[in-house]
Amino acid sequence: MASLPSSIKVVQISETGGIDALEYTDAPIPSLAPNTVLVRNRFSGINFIDTYMRSGLYPVSSFPHTLGREAAGDVAAAHPSVADRFPPGTRVVYMNPSSGAYAQYSLVPTDWLMAIPSEISYETAAAIYLQGLTAWTFIREAANVQPGQWTLVHAAAGGYA
Repeated sequence: MASLPSSIKVVQISETGGIDALEYTDAPIPSLAPNTVLVRNRFSGINFIDTYMRSGLYPVSSFPHTLGREAAGDVAAAHPSVADRFPPGTRVVYMNPSSGAYAQYSLVPTDWLMAIPSEISYETAAAIYLQGLTAWTFIREAANVQPGQWTLVHAAAGGYA
């Protein structure tokens, strides 16, 4: 395994606002904690929730705040408690409950990630994870769509990698 950098590039906000509130800056690399992995992000999904957080429509826990709820990449390091399930090098996609995907590396709880099948690209995985789960929730839980029925899930149309 290659050595990890001491600092990484992130896209964060220090206050709410328009697009000029986005800051491309250095940050310390996150430290592993129990039940987490450090993911080297290859692609990050861009979703409306990121815009809502940047604008202040949805509150963030503290500033500075690194945006991004989903990404795909490789496990760079794993806490010993989960290293058998997600060893370094595992291709993964994740949704991070605390944001942080707009970064070179992200600390991710293993309950929020899954391995990517070899036939799915990083780019596709990052673009469809959050939006795909949104569509699935609407189809299965909200609308209870049955075989033979048609539906349009418009709320899942905003993701992009």
